[in-house]
Amino acid sequence: MYNRPNRPQKVPAQRKSDLKKFPAPTGGWISNRNLSSPMVGEGTQAQGAAVLDNFFPTSTTAILRRGKELYATLGEGDHEVKSLFTYVNGLNAKLFASTSEAIYDITNVLVPYNWRLVTENGDYIVTENGDYFGQSSTEGLDKFTGTTNGKWITLQFATTGGIYLIGVNGVDTGFIYDGNGFYPYVPGGAWALSYDNVVTDFQVGEVITGGTSGATGTVVEIIPGGGLVLTGSASGFEDNEMLTGSLGGDAQASTNAVSLVPGITFPDGLTTADMCYVWGYKNRVWFAQKESLNIWYMDEVAAVGGSPVVYPMGGILTMGGSILWGDAWAIGTGAAGGLSPRCTIHVLMLQRILRSPLCRRTGSNA
Repeated sequence: MYNRPNRPQKVPAQRKSDLKKFPAPTGGWISNRNLSSPMVGEGTQAQGAAVLDNFFPTSTTAILRRGKELYATLGEGDHEVKSLFTYVNGLNAKLFASTSEAIYDITNVLVPYNWRLVTENGDYIVTENGDYFGQSSTEGLDKFTGTTNGKWITLQFATTGGIYLIGVNGVDTGFIYDGNGFYPYVPGGAWALSYDNVVTDFQVGEVITGGTSGATGTVVEIIPGGGLVLTGSASGFEDNEMLTGSLGGDAQASTNAVSLVPGITFPDGLTTADMCYVWGYKNRVWFAQKESLNIWYMDEVAAVGGSPVVYPMGGILTMGGSILWGDAWAIGTGAAGGLSPRCTIHVLMLQRILRSPLCRRTGSNA
């Protein structure tokens, strides 16, 4: 029997670093704490993270993002997505996306990408008329076109006449959506008018005048089968009167004008293109006027049409600046012990707290 040789015991290598455990960033991404100190909040504040890339915080931990997949390609795909917003009214739920040129309804998209048939050399295969063989992801889904800025601020607002989605961006004419279609948010609202006995077809942008009523309206959409969407003083168009267009259009009205959506009228030449933000407070629609210290609110409650009233803040905010945005903010210190709603106005380069019967306003440094 052989003896097994004695082997020296292996000494564990000395640890060169210490283990450190960090709690999960359940407080999410936090950028207003001192980076030189731990991101653990004081008191009952949750742990936060200075950088949070591809992680989603939960109430107990943080989970890793599981990747992404293409959902839709807007237009030709050469303009980036500027805004995403929704409209929800019961079973009528819509998802919209905007580029700088248009707003698309992407609620139901058949294919996420654009494709065309090509030869083995990469040349497009076309018909004798020059049409491509292929499919566009959002063809026919552009619902509001002719814009130049896609950064829309939206508000869904309920009235006795319907539930509307309002959008402004401070550059283009705002829109109002009634659950079926987008319309310019302009004085007089939008009106539908049917016609027949066409002599010359109408064109978008053409101003139409009623031969009997004298009513006028600008064509913003032509509905196949003999229909127009008009803006302006279009409420007075009458059945059977002759319609004459500024670009040569000629036909006969077959109905009276029918209101589609209300309109809004600002004084002093202002329009919804001058409003950079919209929000709701106390069942009223509020607007922030761009590059100014004026805010506007609808004088009537539960109304999206009419003439807003200005609330000038220049005399209060004597250090100047401009309104950035506003919103409703509920504070849990109401006189009756419940939530107390407040209207918060954020002003560039100014901080002040105001009290008013209509709303309280706070400013924030920027």
